[in-house]
Amino acid sequence: DDKYLTLYWNASIRTLFFITSILIVNAWKKERFYARIDHLTGISNRYNFSEMLCAEVERYKRFNHPLSIIYFDVDNFKTVNDQFGHKVGDDLLKLVATVLRDHFRTVDTIARLGGDEFVILMPETASKEASGKIRVLQNDLLEKMKLKGWPATFSFGIATFANSILSADEMLKKADLLMYKAKQSGKNDIMSKTYS
Repeated sequence: DDKYLTLYWNASIRTLFFITSILIVNAWKKERFYARIDHLTGISNRYNFSEMLCAEVERYKRFNHPLSIIYFDVDNFKTVNDQFGHKVGDDLLKLVATVLRDHFRTVDTIARLGGDEFVILMPETASKEASGKIRVLQNDLLEKMKLKGWPATFSFGIATFANSILSADEMLKKADLLMYKAKQSGKNDIMSKTYS
C-alpha cells in the first residue's frame, strides 16, 4: 500500500509541477505580449516599435534596400476631446488603429507612440510607394472622420532612407520633423523627403 501511495504521490507532484510550469510560461508570454501592445488601440506601442525599428535598420544597412518611416498625428485632437469628451477621443484613436491595420502589410509595423501620435515602419519601401500609400490612407481617414462628424485631420511626415548611415533614433527624428513641418504648413498635409 505504501508503495502505491508513494507512486501516486510522486505522479501527482510531477503533474502539478508540469501544470504550474505551463501556467508560468503562458503568463510570461502573455505579459511579454501585452508589454509590447498599446492597451487602448491594440497595435504596437513605443517599446515594440523601437525594437522593430532597430532590427529593421540593421537589415537595411546590410542589404541596402530603401526603408520608409511615416510619423503622423491627429490634427485638432484636443478640440475633439473638448467638444465630444475623452471617450470619443479614445474612439477616434481606436478607429485610426483599425484603419491602419486595413492599409498595411504584415511586414510593416504600425504603432501608437502615445497621445495622438502614430508611426509606421515600411521596410523595402521607396519614397514614391510610401507617399502613394499615405495619400490613400489620409483620404480614408478623412472620410471616416467626416462620417463621424469629428473635426480631425492628419499631418504626415514621410522619411525615406536609401544609403543613409543614420541611427534608428535619428531616422525617427527625421520623420517627426517632417510631420511638424506638415503641421506648420497649415495641417492636414504630407511632407516627404529621401535621405541618402
